[in-house]
Amino acid sequence: MPKKSSGFAMFMFEYKKREERAGRKFPNGLKSVHEDPGCDREWKQLSERERERYKQMGKATDLVTKKKKKTGTGECMDEVEKQRKRELDFQADMNQDIENTVMKGVEMQDLAKRKFFFIHSNWFYTRKYDNGDFEYFPAEFALAEFSLENGVTQVYHEILKDNVMVGYTREAKETSQETHQIPVPNTLECAEGDYSKMCYKVLQLLKPYKVGGKYPPVYTMQKNNAPVKSLLKKLMESIDLCDETVIVYDLEILLSNLCNANSDDNKFPVVMAEHELVKDTFSFIQGLDCDYHKTLDGTSQFCSMSNVKRWAYTICDCCCEQLKIEMIEGIHYPKKVTFDSLSTNPVTTLFNQMSLENQSIKSMTGVSNAHRLAVSGRTEEEELRRRNQKTTITVVKYTSDEAQVQAPIAPNVPSFTPKPLLSHVASNSATEEYQRPLRAPYSKSSIAAIVGETKQHAFHEEDFPSLGVSSGRGRGNRRAMKEQKQSAGRGRGIALS
Repeated sequence: MPKKSSGFAMFMFEYKKREERAGRKFPNGLKSVHEDPGCDREWKQLSERERERYKQMGKATDLVTKKKKKTGTGECMDEVEKQRKRELDFQADMNQDIENTVMKGVEMQDLAKRKFFFIHSNWFYTRKYDNGDFEYFPAEFALAEFSLENGVTQVYHEILKDNVMVGYTREAKETSQETHQIPVPNTLECAEGDYSKMCYKVLQLLKPYKVGGKYPPVYTMQKNNAPVKSLLKKLMESIDLCDETVIVYDLEILLSNLCNANSDDNKFPVVMAEHELVKDTFSFIQGLDCDYHKTLDGTSQFCSMSNVKRWAYTICDCCCEQLKIEMIEGIHYPKKVTFDSLSTNPVTTLFNQMSLENQSIKSMTGVSNAHRLAVSGRTEEEELRRRNQKTTITVVKYTSDEAQVQAPIAPNVPSFTPKPLLSHVASNSATEEYQRPLRAPYSKSSIAAIVGETKQHAFHEEDFPSLGVSSGRGRGNRRAMKEQKQSAGRGRGIALS
């Protein structure tokens, strides 16, 4: 890469802007421009006079840059301050715009009928650019139309299908397994890969509520702000629209203003609004997620459709009582889930239609499905009666090759002759395999019983010579000569003799 103040670098900046206006994209910034053969070819075709002009631009830029202070990461302090000022100005404008919207609704007495739009987005992986910005590659999103009077009236939901960039497959799979569980690569038939088509549907939903040629803002939680902005950027770029065509506002500020609409003092600050949304009271309510996540266990709280609906229920739960709006089941709070509704669930119906042709199939423990159903269907009285019932025990003794069966304890119960476990095993082969029964503990073996008592062998010390003293090959005399009797110490001659 050339220096940022060189003439070629100035040409690269100009080349990049010109090509981006023509529709090209450079994912890695100047690095991609530097690797573009067209840029290098145009630079070589320039005359010396044109190259000198770019060199003078680089020198002027270098002089200006040297006078500016930089951060520890090499960023210009002035640029950092400008970016921070832009963020503060946007935050102030957002707060003022939301407050004016709510106050206008109170003054015109139509706050309950005003439409607000909630958006949520899931993603597969993130990528960091040279300037420090992050891009989130979307996996799913949902856009909901909401009012305090009618609740959620429309929801536009899509599962996205896009190719995962090289090197990000592992991160995409880990994020999917921990959250939404959308497969990587996405092979779902319901997935949509046409961003321009999705963008038109989003704008079609927002278009009836345009004011002054501007689309209404969409609201999301602060933690989901960056993924939503990345999603909207990809959607708007697909039809060559500006990134700020649809503005993203904080849902926490909207909830705080709605709760304080009828009060002069700020009784419900943004911190409390954030706490209510993070608490997510309705996170385990069934039936709010999309058709795909209904087929998966433990993913309803991550579904984008479920998230926007739960936000709507949370806002109604916090605001309707203060705004004197009658709460209706299924609109302002979820419907109660009954057994009948669960039985008519399409997923439950699908599982009920599944059956095994052979009901006698056993599991790996050897227990059939019919036996498990019979045991689980016993009542408490039947189980007690079964446990108290006496059962005849048959004892099998294996005293010889053939098993002998002892008579049953109960006289009225018919006896049976079980197949001996340890006996001559019949085989189709010419030879027969014999399995000897185990010997009872504290008893003599069959060999000892046949042979009887034998005289123990008399062993002598010479049979077990000492290691290192026994005679080897011609070295026995020398080892014996080296061995000397232990000498007596002072005053111990009598004791050792």
